[in-house]
Parts: sequence; structure tokens; C-alpha cells
Amino acid sequence: GAVAPESAGERDVLRLAFEGESWVEIKDGRGKLLLSRVNPRGTEHVLYGKPPFSLAIGNAAQVKLVYNNKPIDLIPHINAYGGTARLSLN
Repeated sequence: GAVAPESAGERDVLRLAFEGESWVEIKDGRGKLLLSRVNPRGTEHVLYGKPPFSLAIGNAAQVKLVYNNKPIDLIPHINAYGGTARLSLN
């Protein structure tokens, strides 16, 4: 899994770990859809792209999100009713 040097500085890394089933939709800064699917419990996803990222994460209390090695707390972004977190990352 070595990364070619020319791509290293250009792309940001999103890592999601699902402790419960979660529907996720993520778009990059160009509006390109990087992920749109239901993710089973116990799976992980690593995505690369250019910020700003726009994220919608269902069942967000069960999802761990790390952005460029920095954990992101989803709790403040969770909608009071549906449990879906919506946020953007720059």
C-alpha cells in the first residue's frame, strides 16, 4: 500500500469504521460521489479525494470517522430525529 509521492500531498484521507449498519453518502470538493451505500456492521472504508467533503452518515452514533488521522466527533452533527449526521470537512 505505498502511495506514490506525487499523489501524497494532493489527496485527503477519510477513514470510516462501522460499529453498526450505516447508510453513507460522501461527495468530494468537485461534487463527485465517492460513496453512496449501506455499510454493514464491522466494515471499514478508506476514501481519498479533494476537500471540501460533504458527508451524510446514517446511524452516526455507530460510526467512527477519522479525517487525515484526526478523529472527528460526529455527535454534534447528528440530527435529533433520524440519527443522521451531516457535515462538511475542509
